Amino acid sequence: MFVVVGAGIAGLAASLALAEFGEVHVLERRAPDAANAGAGIQISPNAVKALARISAAAAVTAVAHTPDALVVRAAGRRGAITTLPYGSAMLTRYGAPYLTASRAALHGALLAAALKRGVKVHYDRNVRQVRRYDDHCAVDGVDMEARLVIAADGVNSAIRHAVVGDAPRSTGWIAWRGLGDTSGAATELVMAPGHHLVRYALTDADANCVLVAPEKSRGPGGIARTHTGPLIADVGRWAPWPIAVRPRHVFAAGRVGFIGDAAHAMVPFMAQGAAMALEDAAVLAHAVAAHGPTPDALTAYADARAPRTRRIAAMSAEQGQIYHMPFPLNLARDQTMKTLGPRMLHRRTDPVYRWTAP
Repeated sequence: MFVVVGAGIAGLAASLALAEFGEVHVLERRAPDAANAGAGIQISPNAVKALARISAAAAVTAVAHTPDALVVRAAGRRGAITTLPYGSAMLTRYGAPYLTASRAALHGALLAAALKRGVKVHYDRNVRQVRRYDDHCAVDGVDMEARLVIAADGVNSAIRHAVVGDAPRSTGWIAWRGLGDTSGAATELVMAPGHHLVRYALTDADANCVLVAPEKSRGPGGIARTHTGPLIADVGRWAPWPIAVRPRHVFAAGRVGFIGDAAHAMVPFMAQGAAMALEDAAVLAHAVAAHGPTPDALTAYADARAPRTRRIAAMSAEQGQIYHMPFPLNLARDQTMKTLGPRMLHRRTDPVYRWTAP
């Protein structure tokens, strides 16, 4: 039997990865209606390929949108700096599409797939400790021995604190999430000194808007008075999401594994947080298939994932520096991006999106 702590995107993906090898119980501390509502998510080609490995790609694609391009702009300047084609171009270059969806829709598709495969999800179970033995683990709330326990309880993971003893680090950034009018079929990235904005469709009527700014800023109210202001005039119901990271990436401790933000929370400047969790699940499935439900499987999983997530975390941090360049460096950045066009963007996306599931 396997136990997964946390029924978010990472936890449900882990449950699907493990369902082919035995009984899976997912323990979630919140009520059923409290999970992952109200925000959007970008599902890049590497994430779609990971979903295919855990037999969830079709279910997710059915509730997602396929933007036709990424349009890159600079606040206060007319026209686009450059445009990266999505749609069939992504499928041709990377073997999978680029999707967007509401986080609730993605979560619902994963939950339905997990329940269909016999995963048992238990709510209002606040697991904070795991008792580890040589051949199994014991978890409060499940009266059975678990061969492996997978901690998917987020950046503030109680299981990681109990087992490893470290804590996340605040970055000083906040992602403000809001809902605006749909701006078209493209995903838009707007760069500005000290902050940036991303917009993409959730439905035919609504767009997800994410405004990333330092904690010390006055948030959307203050940024509304900058060149970015006209681009967020239609956005309401802003909700702050403080960004914390896990500089040390930890995937395994004996029979306890870590997945998603519990393992490797990173800044979201390449929109790869959930994608890395889905990749984790695909690699976890491969490791358990090769080694069985053993510590060796988690060691193999850790060895495979750590170099990848460290690289993506470093790229994401660097991407933030590019997005937030002050004047006059931003002018040189914009001209370089305009001159090189999609080629410059592909240099960033190729190492990320070309990943394939083992």
